[in-house]
Amino acid sequence: HLDQSVLSALGLDKTATSLDFKDLLGLEVRAIPNNIYYNAMGPVFTVNGDPKNLHPLYEDEQAISLKVVGILRPNPDNKINILTRGMAYSDALSLQLIDLAKDSEIVKAQQKADYNVLTGQEFSEGSSTGGGTGGLTGGQGQGATVTKKQMLSVLGADGLPALITLYPVDFNAKEKVTDYLSAWNTGKADEDTIVYTDLAETVTNLSGGIMDAITIVLIAFAAISLVVSLIMIGIITYISVLERTREIGVLRALGARKKDITRVFNAETFIIGLCAGTLGIALAYLLTLPVNIILKNITDLDHVAQLNPLHAISLVVISILLTLLGGVIPARMAARKDPVEALRSE
Repeated sequence: HLDQSVLSALGLDKTATSLDFKDLLGLEVRAIPNNIYYNAMGPVFTVNGDPKNLHPLYEDEQAISLKVVGILRPNPDNKINILTRGMAYSDALSLQLIDLAKDSEIVKAQQKADYNVLTGQEFSEGSSTGGGTGGLTGGQGQGATVTKKQMLSVLGADGLPALITLYPVDFNAKEKVTDYLSAWNTGKADEDTIVYTDLAETVTNLSGGIMDAITIVLIAFAAISLVVSLIMIGIITYISVLERTREIGVLRALGARKKDITRVFNAETFIIGLCAGTLGIALAYLLTLPVNIILKNITDLDHVAQLNPLHAISLVVISILLTLLGGVIPARMAARKDPVEALRSE
């Protein structure tokens, strides 16, 4: 898809909903150098002719004839499109236009003048505070204040790029690029440093906030589930104590101490917690396999779902502690039962 401004600049129907590639490939356009576009009117320069009708300038013999030789579009399977829409030019053409701009009359006049040769206004000592480069080149930037260096850049006489875009092949390459730029900036003055934006990190930070919120919600649900599980373990252990009252009496009659009875039930809850935690970790690990396959098909990212071994061990330990905690009260109740009354129970 092309912007309406681009379609209009190419002389195509900007209201068209679709465009055949044949209408673009081989399309001839013309670049108008400064010497044709601007005309000296005393101390300032204006657009040569009617700004709304530039067709006479296109017919000038000094106009540079250009043709559209290719169409670049992203891979349809690519989920993230970071290509800039519009027309792209070769480096050779850019250097040619810069050389022509440096030799143009308006640039030579601007280099000598201490005011804006398009508006007649004096330059500000700071950065641009209003207007835009498009308005200035069209002679409409009457309210804009710029520096002399910015004005020369607007006129095409500055070959210093304003932006360089790098496309690393993967995240490892991206980290090497950012590390190199950070090392380059170390110890340098502000005007000598490279200001860069890590788009991948920016997207990651934005999505990280959403993921943190989702994680908090999941942790809250997990905490509620753990509390419910703790209560259920205590109830199940208590029911086990009631059903085994006679067994407890026999053990006490045979000489078992209160702490021995407590250890019996603690051992049972320990085994329950160990088995439950191990089973949960095993199921979670098995689920990562289909989840990674699905995410690979959707996002082209590998190994998104991973189970950290340290986290797995921690979860098993938490499961054991919770079951032990849930069985503490029932185990003590079992240890306090009177052996005589326990033997009489059915």
